[in-house]
Amino acid sequence: MSDNGMMPTPMEGPTSNNNPNSLLPPELAPVDEDIEVVFAPNLEGTFVFKLIDAQKDVSQSGNPMIIWSFMLDDPKAEESNGGTYNLYTALTPAALWKCKEVLIALGETESTLSGKFSLNPSRYINKRVLGELEVQEYNGRERSQLSNVQAYDTKANGGGAQLP
Repeated sequence: MSDNGMMPTPMEGPTSNNNPNSLLPPELAPVDEDIEVVFAPNLEGTFVFKLIDAQKDVSQSGNPMIIWSFMLDDPKAEESNGGTYNLYTALTPAALWKCKEVLIALGETESTLSGKFSLNPSRYINKRVLGELEVQEYNGRERSQLSNVQAYDTKANGGGAQLP
């Protein structure tokens, strides 16, 4: 309550930059200088990625799936490194080939993936793969999308990315 017994008005709240109309604390106040913004281009091609997360979820159609989150980690894509790209694998009989493809890229072998297989996606965190980015249209805008992954062999690639 204010001194006059009424509810406080916005101008009686915290202010910043000596602006009585601002409700922002000083650390969130608008900046009065130009900020350089660089938008990374849509990338296309083969790049090195690192798995940073894998979560079991349910697709819009109600099917179980795994969302694999890969972070771009490639010297030839410096301006875009750190960008995150998701790859979705449905866990239905007709689509298990895609999950198997991802697991092989992450280091599993064909023989370990035959028959019944217990899967803990988090055990693959920080593993590197080679991933293919394709520029695709989504909601009227072009964007890079991770379309598939394959095994990344640091010895075969000299410790760096495989150059197409």
